[in-house]
Amino acid sequence: MRYALLLLALAACAKDSGGPAGLDLIVRVHNAAGPIDLEITWFDQSGQVSTTVVGIGQTACVKFLSTLPTDSVRFITAMGVSSLDTLRGAEGTKYSKQWSPWFNPLTGLPTARADQYPFGAEFWTLNVPGRWELIMQAVERPPCA
Repeated sequence: MRYALLLLALAACAKDSGGPAGLDLIVRVHNAAGPIDLEITWFDQSGQVSTTVVGIGQTACVKFLSTLPTDSVRFITAMGVSSLDTLRGAEGTKYSKQWSPWFNPLTGLPTARADQYPFGAEFWTLNVPGRWELIMQAVERPPCA
């Protein structure tokens, strides 16, 4: 009886892995000189959306795990407009916006133009070294823990 309960407990733990078996997608964000807060928003094909705001002078380690291991994922970052906004804002509004390619969390590779990402596209650094300047770079290893 004890062994049966132990086996049931182990089976329950094995089922609850805390999420899909896809890659953890990680961006190290450093808003060194942005004139305002920076938004970074993740999307996956299942409809999951997650937004993080990084204040002026702050650094953050932003992680996202796709809903399903087969979901393609991307992120958009913006200052001055919402990262969810498809419009530029009012005439004369200053803003800066960039986005990653869609990428597969099973392989870490973009779904298009994979040759431009020799390290894959699951690890990134995002820096704001000057006013309204966004510099995104795919990197080989996790940029933060």
